[in-house]
Parts: sequence; structure tokens; C-alpha cells
Amino acid sequence: MQSHVSQPHEKISLPASLEACIKHIQTEIGGSSDLVIKCFSCLHLWPGALVYIEGMIDVQMLHQSVLGSLMGYANEHTPKFDDPNDRLIHVKEDVLIAGNTDYIDEMELLFHRLLSGAIILLLDNSSQAISISAAGWEDRSITEPQSQSVVRGPMEAFTENLRTNTTLIRRRIKDSQLWMETRQIGKITKTSVALMYVNHLVDKGVLEEVRRRLDDIDIDSILESGYIEELIQDVTLTPFPTIYNSERPDTVAAGLLEGRVAIIVDGTPFVMLIPSLFVHFFQSPEDYYQRADISTLLRLIRYLSFFIAMLAPSFYIILAATFGFFGILLGLLAILLHLTNLRSFGAAYMSPFGPFVASDIKDSLFRMPWTHMMNRPYSNGNGQKKRQKKRTKRL
Repeated sequence: MQSHVSQPHEKISLPASLEACIKHIQTEIGGSSDLVIKCFSCLHLWPGALVYIEGMIDVQMLHQSVLGSLMGYANEHTPKFDDPNDRLIHVKEDVLIAGNTDYIDEMELLFHRLLSGAIILLLDNSSQAISISAAGWEDRSITEPQSQSVVRGPMEAFTENLRTNTTLIRRRIKDSQLWMETRQIGKITKTSVALMYVNHLVDKGVLEEVRRRLDDIDIDSILESGYIEELIQDVTLTPFPTIYNSERPDTVAAGLLEGRVAIIVDGTPFVMLIPSLFVHFFQSPEDYYQRADISTLLRLIRYLSFFIAMLAPSFYIILAATFGFFGILLGLLAILLHLTNLRSFGAAYMSPFGPFVASDIKDSLFRMPWTHMMNRPYSNGNGQKKRQKKRTKRL
């Protein structure tokens, strides 16, 4: 699937005339059949119109919170406004009972809000409009993970809805230091992409690098998190993934608590965690929901299986036939050299093995009991490392 870079839209102010504004909206959207424009008399005083996309808004909210408050009659306390923009301010502040509202004065912003599931309120002779958040399309319900299922542990998975996904994370980390930034990427799709991190734990250098790489993306469309992953990863020509993906909220929450950054893309149930190391791909969420000795055994089996699979291909058979045992070692050395040179947003991919970090071994090659894991992994950056206080020995 190819995308080309389109030219940015010219910023156009909203026409003051209600008729001209409606005509411009209809022309830009091509007279689409799902565009709904309802003209009415706001408070039976001022000509206005509600504009929305059918199927993208909450119809109950439209009738109760929007039309219910705008179609009433003005009372004796309603001021007589000479400035049309003052009428709009009065409607937003004193009439509308809908919660999330905002002013709009540019056509590009109007279309972005309109096509994101907002209701647009227009008043005649006003150079501004009101955006009312009322998104209410059908979503896939929260189900069990399909690719990262476990026997013991939470059975929730992310969905394609960005706000549902951020809520699943916030349910697990109820802390004011869990911060989120949202930006739109894709000149045509304008896909919402959210960054989540725990402010006092994240490495600020890694965070700034993630922001820079996201802001440097210049493409027409982002339809899945794989687009973002390919555009921001350190190395493209490698068989080893350098960005970790998960559809499990508990896995992402655990990564955030280690000081990593989560990238959530609207429209996909897979969330990226940055930075990602070689050892992360051998860990399972279930490792932390059962005894440490059983988890360690299963983790060692994964490592052993990986090396058996890596040494088995015909490449090594050819080397062994040509150079004998030294040929196998030569092939293994080539792969290890490649791994040690990989980076994930500045973090050494093979950490804690290379460079060797003894304190991180307890949660990479092994899974030690929680009573022994006092600090967060050092390989994730320079944020706050202390995880828990040292416990006194039980009698």
C-alpha cells in the first residue's frame, strides 16, 4: 500500500454568513449522503444550524443535551446581543448542557472535528462555531487477547478505540503522574496517536527522541501502528524487532511502571512500548502471575528454544560441513555481533547482557520473586529507579 505526501490545506476562516458556511461545508465534503445539516432557530431568536456525520455521533446526546437545550424559548433574562459572537458565547456558556465544547474559527479545524464525531453548531453572522464532542459510533467490545493469551491473569485486551485503550491503562495506574499527549499524524487520515508515560519515571531523553521522531513523520495515512513502527525504528534491515507490541493493558501498564513510553494509535488494538530490549521478547505476562521458580524455568526454556531454532537452519549445516564446529561458532558470532550493535531509542538492545548490568539479570534471564526486585531496570533510562523499600526478614 503506497501513500504520497499531499499538500497542506490552506487555512480558511469561517464565513460569517450561515448560508455561505453551509454551502462551503457541502462543497468540501462533496455533498456526501451521510452529512446531516439541521437548520433551526436557536432559542427561537437567532438562525442557526447543526452539522454532523450520520452514524458517528451519539443520537441520544444530540436530542437530549444539544437540541433539548437549543430549541427552548428565551426568557426575560436573556440579554439582547448586538455582536453575533456574543450570542455564541452565551449559548456555549449558559445554554448548552453538553460537557465538552470548544470554539472553532477555521474550516480545517471544523472538518477535523466534524469527521471525528463532533456536532458543529453554527449561528448566522458569527465568525466562530461551537464544536460539541458527541462521538458515538459502534465499537468492538473488550474481549480476551487473541495473540497473547494466558491461563492466569487479566483477560482483557485493547480494542480499536483510542479512548477505550487509554482508559484500560488508567484503570491500572491511578496516579496523577501518568501523563498523556495526543497528536494527529497523516495528512489525509489525521489519525490520533497518543503518548503515555509516567512523568517521574520516564527517561526525558528517550521521551524527547520519541516526540521528535513522531513529529518528523510526513505521510498521508496512518492506518495501523505498524506504519508508525516502521517510520520511527532505529534499524530497518534486521530480523530482530526493536519495538515491542502488545494487546494486553497489564503488559503496557507494567512497561510504563518501568519507565518506558507507550504509543497508542487509534484504530488498532496493538500498543507499542519504547525502548524495547532483546530480553523483553522472551517474557510473558504470566511470568509475573505465578511462582518465580516456575516462571524462571519457562523463561529458560524459551531461551533454549530460541538458540536451537537459530542454530538449526541450513546456513549452519553448510558452515559446519565446510569449517566443522568452528563454522557453527562463526555463524553464532555473526548473529551476536549484529545483536550487540542494535539500539532501541538509544538503549542497548542486548542489555543487560551487553553491556552487562548485573542488577537487571534478576528480571531478564530469571524471574526473581517480587521481594528481590527493589529497583526498576536500569536499561530503560535514567528515571526514578527505586521500586519498593527493602523488606525486613520474616521470623
